[in-house]
Amino acid sequence: MATPRMSSKGQVVIPARIRKGLGLRKGTPLIIREDRGAAIIQPATRGYYEGLAGILAGGPSLCEETIAEHAEEREKEDREC
Repeated sequence: MATPRMSSKGQVVIPARIRKGLGLRKGTPLIIREDRGAAIIQPATRGYYEGLAGILAGGPSLCEETIAEHAEEREKEDREC
């Protein structure tokens, strides 16, 4: 197990064994997320994004939700004036 350290710029070197195992090369985009106090790093592959496709389908329209929130804020401001 390697124990790399973070630089003052927040950079971390991923050990060569892990880079090779994941097929990471210079310029590979990465997804970094927090999960229960751990940092999860994974390649941002097409498969990753395809797995997200449709995840919000059938949910509320974000545009309509935002418009409704703005209308409520305007009404509140009008009442206060």
